Amino acid sequence: RGDVRLPKVFGDSMVLQQQSQAAVWGWADADEEVAVSLGETKAATKAGADGKWLVKIQTPAAGGPHTLTVKGKNEIALKDVYVGE
Repeated sequence: RGDVRLPKVFGDSMVLQQQSQAAVWGWADADEEVAVSLGETKAATKAGADGKWLVKIQTPAAGGPHTLTVKGKNEIALKDVYVGE
């Protein structure tokens, strides 16, 4: 199964640093397209031959809650994501 996966450090109700380039990473099938979105901000990449991928997504000013969505062949939606210090 080549589902997009995230490490356990990512989850519902997490907090991301405001106004920064937040790194989001995980695993997928080799060469699978992976798209990450946080509100209106989007970033995309392709998994490497080893299945690992990483994107940096611009975070807004402090606020929330937001939904962080990671989409490949499947979709993961992390809810109640806040942005702050």
